[in-house]
Amino acid sequence: MSSGSSELYAKRDVQLDIASLTAVTHVFAQDMRTRKRGKILLVASLLACQGVQNFAVYSAAKAYVLRLGSKSFPFMLPLRAAVLIRVIHSTDSNLEPNQTY
Repeated sequence: MSSGSSELYAKRDVQLDIASLTAVTHVFAQDMRTRKRGKILLVASLLACQGVQNFAVYSAAKAYVLRLGSKSFPFMLPLRAAVLIRVIHSTDSNLEPNQTY
């Protein structure tokens, strides 16, 4: 895989795992503000806690999930909304380094 395609996949992963997650969380939080209740479940990976060779972008994106959840909690509390962060270990996802989609 060329470095150009690796960069393309990294940008796609950042868009999916960070920008989209932030936007969707914001939309749901606005609805919760109106209803004065709600719950948000953010799913991270154990790789968020450590940098792993060939999974740097994925690890960073999952670390962002942890940070987003922990920083969102104080803002959601007055809305009577809960933020839960679930950190999972491995799954049967067939995720491989430098995998193409």
